[in-house]
Amino acid sequence: MDNYFYLLYILINMNLSIKIVPISILFIKKKKTNSIHKLVNIEMRLLIFAVGVVCSALAEEQIALNYHEDYGIPLATSIKRAEEAGDFDGARVVGGWRAGLGDHPHLGGVLVNLYGGAVSVCACSLLTNTRAVTAAHCWWDGYNLAIDFTLVYGSLLLFSGGMRVNTSAVDVHAAYNSNNLNNDIAVVILPWVNYTAEPITVSQYLSHVNVTVISNQECEVTYGNSVVVPATVCSSGAGFRGTCLGDSGGSLWAWIGGSRFLIGVTSFHAARGCELGLPSGYTRITIFVPWIQERL
Repeated sequence: MDNYFYLLYILINMNLSIKIVPISILFIKKKKTNSIHKLVNIEMRLLIFAVGVVCSALAEEQIALNYHEDYGIPLATSIKRAEEAGDFDGARVVGGWRAGLGDHPHLGGVLVNLYGGAVSVCACSLLTNTRAVTAAHCWWDGYNLAIDFTLVYGSLLLFSGGMRVNTSAVDVHAAYNSNNLNNDIAVVILPWVNYTAEPITVSQYLSHVNVTVISNQECEVTYGNSVVVPATVCSSGAGFRGTCLGDSGGSLWAWIGGSRFLIGVTSFHAARGCELGLPSGYTRITIFVPWIQERL
């Protein structure tokens, strides 16, 4: 096999654009030289170029998966230990500040009781007196499955006090994909919770942060279009602000005309860490409004 056909084989198998390959081949075929050494140098440059292009294509940031084992369970253990020691500061959101007592009456903590006996932690948002929304990966992250949820409201602590509601009635979206967290949403069905007449408060140690929503095109640059889909909304991470461990299922909301609107459910951050200034990903609520309304 001639050298340039060998290069063609390598370039195609490295998944380069077909437009690149013929240009490279023509360059070699037109190069008039009797020097094998010079031809080898050309081939080497092309191969280096090919490797560089492939490495660039593979440079998409990976998202954090295996949520419970890698993040939720260790965090739940840490929070419980800190609460028992009396020094829990509740800090999870990156670059934020403490929320005032009752600032977010719709937000609840979620203790995730897993098969095997471990306990993980997530968050949820009340939609009505009997329905809440959370991330699907809080129920099933592809590795660990929940037995039930304990939703916690009106407590300064996650593991004791307040209003605590147990439920195993969790409706995970049928198109949820635990490999890339597409359609990462679930509706939680719970007994009646009175949060209208007597607002349910959340921990005074809850952290919140203002973030800037960015376009999906911007977010794709970091995570790729298999993770960032039309059902995704992202915040920028500018100023090292964003979601972090244990925030899964929590809310991204916006003030519109003086009213609070839920626009996202916390879904993912970069696998390398949540303090790198990279975008955070959320499930875009507007895409799922009909699906949610069917379950209210």
